[in-house]
Amino acid sequence: MPFGKALLGVLALGLIAYALWCFIDGGLDLDDKGNKPKGWAARGAKLISGVLHLALAVSVAALALGRDEAARGSNRTDH
Repeated sequence: MPFGKALLGVLALGLIAYALWCFIDGGLDLDDKGNKPKGWAARGAKLISGVLHLALAVSVAALALGRDEAARGSNRTDH
């Protein structure tokens, strides 16, 4: 697949952008959730979502750059 790595790169960029949006939304309370416990919980959930999406973006970027092949190659046996 000639465009596979390019598509993974685009996906990684999109995930990074969404993670950044989650950090901004959770930090600045753009949805106006307020400062009560329910609002803090919603904002905390947004920040956690940002962290998870960022971790997924790093994983996808590693696939796009081919960095997982070296790790897989050392454990692989050819039959």
